[in-house]
Order: sequence, then structure tokens, then C-alpha cells
Amino acid sequence: MSNTLMSRKAVWLAAALALWGLCGVIAWGALMLFQQTPGISAQAPSQWPASTNIRPSPGRAQLVVFVHPRCPCTRATLDELKELVENATTPVDVHLLYYRPAGTEKDWLRTDLWDSASRISNAVVHEDINGELARRFGVKTSGQVLYYDGRGRLLLATGITAGRGNTGANQGRDAVAALLAGHVPSTDQAAVFGCPLGNDTLFTSRLGSVP
Repeated sequence: MSNTLMSRKAVWLAAALALWGLCGVIAWGALMLFQQTPGISAQAPSQWPASTNIRPSPGRAQLVVFVHPRCPCTRATLDELKELVENATTPVDVHLLYYRPAGTEKDWLRTDLWDSASRISNAVVHEDINGELARRFGVKTSGQVLYYDGRGRLLLATGITAGRGNTGANQGRDAVAALLAGHVPSTDQAAVFGCPLGNDTLFTSRLGSVP
């Protein structure tokens, strides 16, 4: 084999490796961008909406959490919620509102995210048929958390994860933790990372897929 041919092959190999590396960097960057791109934040009513069938306990704080049962991003939200409730010193009721498209069977909800509800103290699960409750609370994104005080006033609308599917320190989680400890939070809103509620065409399997 001539030196020229060997040299050409080496150049092509080096170019192919460089292209492969570039594609990897681009893919990694796209994934990081996706994980840090928030969903649409809630435009929640300042007072607990009277038009819902959820009746808060008088004098007790209420945490309302919206869940698309096939959104993998929301696993991190429920993990963070479990820890927050376990460490709370302020009495709080937890309402988990699971989205279910109209016309689907109850089994549509039966994912690992549905099972996660049983591990959260004081949590009551509600089926949100066709996202009607989400609309009444002005919520568009799975993983949205609303905190209402014992007088029905909205104190916080936030996400509680560091990114899509990422647990760890973040402003929203810290704000909920402050309220559950009887303190004033540093903010009354923070980004929510999750899948859009109502886009059930994005989820084609039982466990769902990353949208």
C-alpha cells in the first residue's frame, strides 16, 4: 500500500472521528437545552376557585400538584414532593390532580407515576378528566405546584425540580420548603419543568416517552 493511499485513509478516518465527535457534542447540547427549557407557567387564581369539586380543609394549607401520568419529567417532581411533605412542620393537605383524556379508560392512568401517589403523606388523588381542573386553576404544565394558605390565598405557583426530570437544589423547591416550615419564601413563583397537559398524542406507550 502506498504512503499516499495510507495518508488519505488516515485523513478520512480523522475526519470521520471529528464528525462523530461533533454530532455527539450537538446531541448533548440539544439534550441539555431541552432539560433546561421550562414549560408554560400557571396563571392561577389568587383565591381558591369556588367552581371546583375539591374542598380544602378550613385553616389548613393546600398543595395542589398537577400530573400527566405519562410524563417522565414529572417523576422528579413527585420525588421532590415526597421529601418536602415528609419534612414539613406546617400542616398541609396534598392534592394530586392526574390528567386523563376524555374517553379513555381508568387504566390509562395506571403508570408508575400513579403508583407514586401512595408514597406521599396526606395526598389525595383526583382524576382530572380532560384537564378541566387544570383549566380552572390556570395550569398548562405537568409538575406545576400551587400553594394556597389556610384562608384560600395563593402564596406560590412554581415547579419544584432543577430541570426536566432533574432533582436537586432549586428555587421553587426551596420556596415550598420555606412555606412548609412556616417561613416567608424568597419568591412567589419559579419555572416549572414538565410536559404539556392535554397533549396526550405525545404519549403512545404505557410508560410514555420523552416529548
